[in-house]
Amino acid sequence: MTTGFFTYQQQVLDILKAWGLGSVGVGALCMLSQESVMRQFGWQALTWGGIDAALAQAGQVNAQKKAWQAAHGAMTVANEGQEIRNFHRILIINTVLDVGYILGGLWLVLSSAGRRERIGMGMGIVVQGSFLMVYDAVLAHDIARNWPVEVDAV
Repeated sequence: MTTGFFTYQQQVLDILKAWGLGSVGVGALCMLSQESVMRQFGWQALTWGGIDAALAQAGQVNAQKKAWQAAHGAMTVANEGQEIRNFHRILIINTVLDVGYILGGLWLVLSSAGRRERIGMGMGIVVQGSFLMVYDAVLAHDIARNWPVEVDAV
């Protein structure tokens, strides 16, 4: 059995992990600002980035375990196909949720009524949600293109 999908999954999660760690760094720097917009933007970057990095790391550990199982006959072709479908489905759901995050962030900015901390919070959510929307959508498309039989199976 091939471990191609799980190796691919480990590699693409490096992108999410790098974004997360970069966001943590940028967020920490922004939180040093005296400006409330920057501090709230930084708080969003730091928080979302930490979550993204942790999820990416957990996903990589899980994918590595599944790659080993696939390589050593402990996973059937049907199980591997189900794993591909599940990951693809999660990405589609996340893409829809990401649109909601972006809209929520925009609402915070537009309804801030001069409250600068809300502007920063909303801007931070828009930036994080935008990255995640593009990441999730591109990844879902790539999986459907590279593993069409598995994605389309019922």
